[in-house]
Amino acid sequence: MPADTYPRAVLDVLAAAGDRPVIEHGVRTVTGAQLLGLVRRLAAGLRAADLGPGDGVALMLGVTPEAFAAVIAGYVVGARVVGVRPGLPDAQVRHILHQDIAAIVTDAAPGAPAPA
Repeated sequence: MPADTYPRAVLDVLAAAGDRPVIEHGVRTVTGAQLLGLVRRLAAGLRAADLGPGDGVALMLGVTPEAFAAVIAGYVVGARVVGVRPGLPDAQVRHILHQDIAAIVTDAAPGAPAPA
């Protein structure tokens, strides 16, 4: 089975969905085309940051369409995606982030303290 089967299957579903809704989040509705565009932009950003196959990318994100797109984008570039759920004790976050993580993606507000 090709290594890119998982992200490719998701990308194909999003492309086929086009203008149909694929995610409802609160009052927001996100179409397949919108989510696919977001995945592509995020993947381009990861590549621009020199991240690719085998690199560890920690995602410290909430539960949003953007967070889902970030997960898929990480897999698209071949990164090892590590989800860091909100609410973990600081010691656990530090432990995770010191496990060969090349980059941290967060949805924290600008100026918020950096992860440990």
